[in-house]
Amino acid sequence: MRRRIHSWTNVLVVGPALVMSLAMGCAATGSLTRGDVLRQYDAVAELNSGVDEARFRQSDLLASEQFQKTKDSLETAVKYARNAEKDKANKTAARGLEELNALNQMVTANRRVMEEVMTTRSRAQEQGASNLFATDFGKADMAFRKATRFLEQNRLREAEDLRPELIRVYADLELRALKEGLAAAAVESVSLARLAGADDYAPKTLEMAVQELKLATSVLDADRTRVDKSNAHASKAMWLARRAQEIAATAKWFDDQEFTDEDLVLWHQRQLQQIRQPATSKILPFDRSNAEVVATLRDDVASLVKSTQDLHKATKLSQAHIQDLEKQMTAQAFSRRQELATILRDHETQLTAIRSGSQSQIQQANTAAAQQVAELQKKLSSETAELEASVQRERQAEARYEEIRKMFGPEEADVLRQGANVMIRLKGFQFSSGESRIESENFSLLNKVLWALNIFPQGKVTVSGHTDSSGSPQDNLALSSKRAISVVDFLTTVGGYSAAQLTSEGRGEQEPIATNETSEGRATNRRIDVWIAN
Repeated sequence: MRRRIHSWTNVLVVGPALVMSLAMGCAATGSLTRGDVLRQYDAVAELNSGVDEARFRQSDLLASEQFQKTKDSLETAVKYARNAEKDKANKTAARGLEELNALNQMVTANRRVMEEVMTTRSRAQEQGASNLFATDFGKADMAFRKATRFLEQNRLREAEDLRPELIRVYADLELRALKEGLAAAAVESVSLARLAGADDYAPKTLEMAVQELKLATSVLDADRTRVDKSNAHASKAMWLARRAQEIAATAKWFDDQEFTDEDLVLWHQRQLQQIRQPATSKILPFDRSNAEVVATLRDDVASLVKSTQDLHKATKLSQAHIQDLEKQMTAQAFSRRQELATILRDHETQLTAIRSGSQSQIQQANTAAAQQVAELQKKLSSETAELEASVQRERQAEARYEEIRKMFGPEEADVLRQGANVMIRLKGFQFSSGESRIESENFSLLNKVLWALNIFPQGKVTVSGHTDSSGSPQDNLALSSKRAISVVDFLTTVGGYSAAQLTSEGRGEQEPIATNETSEGRATNRRIDVWIAN
């Protein structure tokens, strides 16, 4: 990154008068920089990040009036903060955050209405239509904004009337861009990246874009029929050029904020923490190496992916089980109807055979047939009741599992299901290294476990202790057993759960769920698993 180097040589040569003038000027403009404001005012920084994210979500297109209103609040808050009007800055930022929340809700609603328009517009943009036909694309966007303004004003019908024409216009732009070819758009993208300063700020990325562009043109020079291969290189060139442009924009922003090297690292760490925020409120280990920070984030993502997969798997298995039971009910009902038809046919045949017989013989045949039908109905009723009870049990098991799953946050526990049984994997359970004593910080989590156990009053519970890989396997096995016993003691003595329903076991270091190469991974492996056999 380029650095500004201020020289005071000329000031010293010119003399005291100019020095005094400059000093007075500095005093007059001694307000905070925008970077200072964002570091010192949390609410303003949060609003600034929210506006940036809203712009990324194309809120300026989907809800332009509300976006501008939110953006104006941000700029007003920054102005107050720069002038040390702290109260006004915080109040304006708080109002801006309320406007941001309204903006996000509006964008979500408007995106649903304009989903097909957005999809068609994105396809046209991907083909380079916004650069190749900037004027026409701009006109289309103006019409789009008109439609979304109607939505902001609750004029749904008028917005919907504009939708078909917008789809047609963007589709035409996409087709025109395809006919022009991606190479031209790639050339334009590289030119725009240069204009944005990519030669200075992102030379390596820009050079890769240029090389891909050369490949796109050379492929066609060699063989005019290889349009797909040429377009593949051109698409990559466009992507790299846009990336270079964004790198340049970010680097310029850093310069404008007058960031020091420390500011850059802190900014980077804040971005990482924001990425992690939906998964856990815990702070990333910024006191350790960058490799460990990355490993922790990777583990977070892997854990979330696995939790989602487990949830989908459990739901899918439950739905499949219910469908199987419903199919069995249908098949049994069909089978019993066939049996009933056979009984009625046999009865009809029997009546025909004894038609010339006595009234008592006919009565006996009718009675026998009625008994068979009654037995069949009783059998069908019993089978149906049994299957319906199975379906009900399955639905109750799914409901219990869902109820327990919602008790725990993602950083506290993973809740897994196997049939009617449930496993609560307490990732948020903290033991000090080498210790088995339960700390007070774990009490709220154990209370949640007790609430979960009360959902299964007749369940048999196994508490498993797990350690990280520090120390010897034998010591870890003994330690994990002590930890499991400590939890069982808490559940029985403090929670009042029946000791006859609880058992404990130590699993040592054999079943890690995170890497043992980072401190946070090791803390995650020092966990308790609670298996409820229903």
